[in-house]
Amino acid sequence: GYFLWVELPRGTDVDALLTAAAGRGVVFVKGSEFVLEGGDSSLRLAYSGVTPAEIEEGIKRLADAFAEIEAVGAPAA
Repeated sequence: GYFLWVELPRGTDVDALLTAAAGRGVVFVKGSEFVLEGGDSSLRLAYSGVTPAEIEEGIKRLADAFAEIEAVGAPAA
C-alpha cells in the first residue's frame, strides 16, 4: 500500500495534532475522514511520494508535534 494507518492513544486530540504537525511541515489525513463512526484517535500517513530520509524526518516532526499537544493537555502536577 501507499498509506500507513496510525492508531494513537484514545483521547488524542487529532485536530490539535493536525495543526501542530502542519506548523512543522507535516500533513496527514484524520482517520475520522475514512470511517462512518470512530477513527477519532487515528490518522493516515502517505509515504509513496517521499524518500526514506524524508519519512524519517517527517516522523521526527510528527513525534515532536505529538509531544507538544500531550504536554499542553497534561494535567498540572
